[in-house]
Amino acid sequence: LVAVVTVAMLLGRLTRPAAMPEDGVAEIVLGGLLLFGLALQLYLAWFPWDSRLSPAVVVVDVLAVTVFLLGCVAVDRAIVATNSQLFFFLYFFVIVSAGLRGDPVISRTVARSVPASYGFVVFLAVAWRHVETGVQPDPVYGAFRWDLQLARVAILAVVTFIISYDVGLGASDRTEARTDPLTGAYNRRFLEEFLNREMARSRRSLQPLSLLMLDLDGFKAFNDEHGHLAGDDVLVAVAQSLRNAVRTSDVVARYGGDEFVV
Repeated sequence: LVAVVTVAMLLGRLTRPAAMPEDGVAEIVLGGLLLFGLALQLYLAWFPWDSRLSPAVVVVDVLAVTVFLLGCVAVDRAIVATNSQLFFFLYFFVIVSAGLRGDPVISRTVARSVPASYGFVVFLAVAWRHVETGVQPDPVYGAFRWDLQLARVAILAVVTFIISYDVGLGASDRTEARTDPLTGAYNRRFLEEFLNREMARSRRSLQPLSLLMLDLDGFKAFNDEHGHLAGDDVLVAVAQSLRNAVRTSDVVARYGGDEFVV
């Protein structure tokens, strides 16, 4: 997307040789994004993807759009910052790409930062550059309209809320899919996926991997004597005890019946 926008900017230079101040701001921002993308690809050529990279990528995305809009205000082209459709659309790209990462924290952060950043841009355009007092509408971007700006902020707030809410539902569904509904420990499906990853990581880093498997002695007899509800209480207590006894980085899973794996 950044490459396409860059090509569009360069083609625009050919059809309109007289460069506008916002053209320079856009080229600087797009150049920075392209350099960041290249640096990220070079990093990933040597190192595996790290979940900590996701917030960094999202922050760069939000900053790129906001820096362009603030740059337009700084070069006294505030009407571009408030009326540009192309760069306003890029906010939606940022929101959707953040939602696709499936991280509720990132989605909530974007849901707060994107409407706030655009609102700050409009505030500066009005308070500093007095864009609302322009007598003649800009031939390309038109005139400043309060109803349009309020609608933009409201649309950003609603869309980010929807994406954030959807990501939260997805995270809840994933949690339910990988946990045992009775004990709250991880289930066997998640355990098998987790072990495959951990064994591969252990072989790659030449580090030991420990696995503990245990079951409850006499559990069937306990169920027969006290009933299955009491047996369920025992399983819940055992799972909780195991979670309290291990590190937060360790995994406690219910393998099946009265069997647990750490």
